[in-house]
Amino acid sequence: MNLYGMFRITGVALAIALAAASARFTQAQSTTQPASEPAPGAVSYSFTVHPRPGPTPALKYELLPEPMDQTPGNAATAWFLAFEQLSQNALDAKLDAKASEQILECLDLPADQFAAARAQTETLLRGCDAIFRSADLAARREQCQWDLPLREEGFDLPLPHLNTARRLANLLDLRARLRIAAGDWDGAASALQTGFALSRDLNQQAVIVQELVSTAICARFLKVVQEWQEQPGAPNLYWALAGLPRPFEDFHAAMQLERMFPSNTFPQLRRLNAGGFSERDWQDFQDRMNVYLSQSGISTNSRLAMVAQAVFLYPRAKKYLVDQGMDAAKVDAMPTRQVLAEYELDEYRHWSDDMVKWTNLPFWQAWDGMQRADVEFRRSDPAAIPLLRFLPAVNRAFLSCTRLDRQIAAAQTIEAIRSYAAAHGGKVPERLSDLTDMPAPLDPMTGRVFAYTAQQAREGSEAHVTLDCPAPKGAVPTDAARYEVTVLRP
Repeated sequence: MNLYGMFRITGVALAIALAAASARFTQAQSTTQPASEPAPGAVSYSFTVHPRPGPTPALKYELLPEPMDQTPGNAATAWFLAFEQLSQNALDAKLDAKASEQILECLDLPADQFAAARAQTETLLRGCDAIFRSADLAARREQCQWDLPLREEGFDLPLPHLNTARRLANLLDLRARLRIAAGDWDGAASALQTGFALSRDLNQQAVIVQELVSTAICARFLKVVQEWQEQPGAPNLYWALAGLPRPFEDFHAAMQLERMFPSNTFPQLRRLNAGGFSERDWQDFQDRMNVYLSQSGISTNSRLAMVAQAVFLYPRAKKYLVDQGMDAAKVDAMPTRQVLAEYELDEYRHWSDDMVKWTNLPFWQAWDGMQRADVEFRRSDPAAIPLLRFLPAVNRAFLSCTRLDRQIAAAQTIEAIRSYAAAHGGKVPERLSDLTDMPAPLDPMTGRVFAYTAQQAREGSEAHVTLDCPAPKGAVPTDAARYEVTVLRP
């Protein structure tokens, strides 16, 4: 089985872990009292920024290429060229394993240490110019069409480009950080545009695994944005952050693609409605299902277990079809294989739709319903129906995408505070509603402004603010976040 199929059957857990690992980043309240302790387990980010008004003109800096800089063509072609150049040239041939490790070490360096390692980093990136040219070209193409064989391959869909895309993102990250360390704001903005465009384009025609890699890459470049915010004299990126798509990931579109995979993976099921579902079709369906489950680590004990499971399911399947309005005599006359296949496929469609429908709503409206659907799904004994093992972990994937939107909103709020402090002699707003020229965005997880606390600067000192982002009900503690920001005097 290919990499995608393994991710898919196990609920895309590894891809979600990747997105969470790459991320650096209630009703609103305001106070001038010291901030309370963060929620247990919350991820905390502490950094220092300098007051800075918005640039003139307001859109001088963008985080995605502007239309005037775009050229006709398909970005995917140029991205694949960059991926191939990376595999053949930059890391595999010209750079040895030690250099690859050094690149990963540079990625983890804090800003002050990274600035001291600029010469080393520039040496590591030497020879990557052709890769960067291809990536910059791809980022500035008018459209992106990956043309992956989604319908033909189903769960066998190969996605070998995703690992290389992550490695390319590492190089783009280092290039942007080098330009920030040098105070080259125009060059840094251009480098960030390429990074964010890679993430945006991976979101096109994306199944869940590809979308979560896109999420992880975008989170990586938001970490670079934070490094930008920390530098003295760094331009304000409020309007640039506001220009990023919101939501950044089209999760509903990804789930629509996921819904079609059973009939593409098991073409035998397409013959159910046509009345031509043969005994051979049923055996092929069972055998292929057995291969998928075995390769994902689920023991099936070969065909014997599948036959036993079918015997167990048959009474339930008959009752289901009759409850759906089918004549009982007609159900009795149907071949056993057709009763079982129709039941499995209908159950898959039912539970898939029951989860996917919520992705049409904003997260803060959808989450409770999605959690209820997940609870009901688990109560239905899904392990008894092999096809249901292919349902992805919709709620966790949706949460990962929304966590990315929250990072963008938090970064934008911090930029609004920087602008306010620049206009008020280093003072920070008492409450987020005081941000009128650059309004504070809502927390995409709650649909409300962030919980906010502020300590005003005393004479000769700095101000401190916190943004608290609670975890949604039923999520894990690390889905909460706190931003602790020191605002220096201008």
